[in-house]
Amino acid sequence: MTPQKAARSRSRHGLNALKARVKVRGLTAIDMRTAAAQALLAWRRELIADLGGEQVISAQQRVLIELAARTRLYVDSLDAWIME
Repeated sequence: MTPQKAARSRSRHGLNALKARVKVRGLTAIDMRTAAAQALLAWRRELIADLGGEQVISAQQRVLIELAARTRLYVDSLDAWIME
């Protein structure tokens, strides 16, 4: 006899789907009309401004800013799910 596999629980947080969309389309994958998206974009603009503006930041800084914005999107998404 083979041991039965435990039932796999399915999470409903939506993080995997969000990550897949963002991986393909970037931050344009989110609905920019929402307050959360507007806050994320404002935070991203503030980071760029703190580093001297679009014309001054290096390619490496731009990538780090994009990664930080994506990470914040994921964390905020999970935080909202947990608070529900």
